[in-house]
Amino acid sequence: MATESRSLSDLKLSLRTLNLDDYEDVKEIMSHVYPYMGPWTYQQFKAQVTKFPEGQICIEDNGKVVASAISVIVDYAKYGIALGSNGAEKAEPLEVFPNPT
Repeated sequence: MATESRSLSDLKLSLRTLNLDDYEDVKEIMSHVYPYMGPWTYQQFKAQVTKFPEGQICIEDNGKVVASAISVIVDYAKYGIALGSNGAEKAEPLEVFPNPT
């Protein structure tokens, strides 16, 4: 993911939900952000976008997905014990850092 010097007037940002056509862009982002874990497979991405589309969002710049947030729903009746007492009850603030390279 190369960065280039651009002015703010070059940006055309939009916020929207992810769709299946976004997989290649999201795969590229995940490969960069999670180098040791790697990206989700297309099947994993498709399952998430299909089951909970309103929880999968992205920021697009000039037609390319440049950021994404993937949310999951946990059925505490099934998985609460596995998550423990602290589980995912409280989300900490999200910090976003631009890629300096």
